Amino acid sequence: KALNNPRYKVNKAGINVVSKILATMYPEKYFLWNNRSMRVSKALGFTLPRGLTQGQKYYEYCKEYGKMLKKLKIRDYAVLDRMLYELSL
Repeated sequence: KALNNPRYKVNKAGINVVSKILATMYPEKYFLWNNRSMRVSKALGFTLPRGLTQGQKYYEYCKEYGKMLKKLKIRDYAVLDRMLYELSL
């Protein structure tokens, strides 16, 4: 919800920067949104409805990747991010 609240806006900081901070501080809750994770998302067939805000998209991707964490028994998004990095090479 905070990602959609203009009160918490940081000028010049896009979703990549915000997600990096969230993923670093709370790797059990948030994943790192970057070009690599979006390429992998497309390859895995993740699709989102049109018209979502950046914050809503991030929330939906967190839910989808959260399902993957549970299914693969991965402890947090930092481990998943490394796995996605290795897969994208």
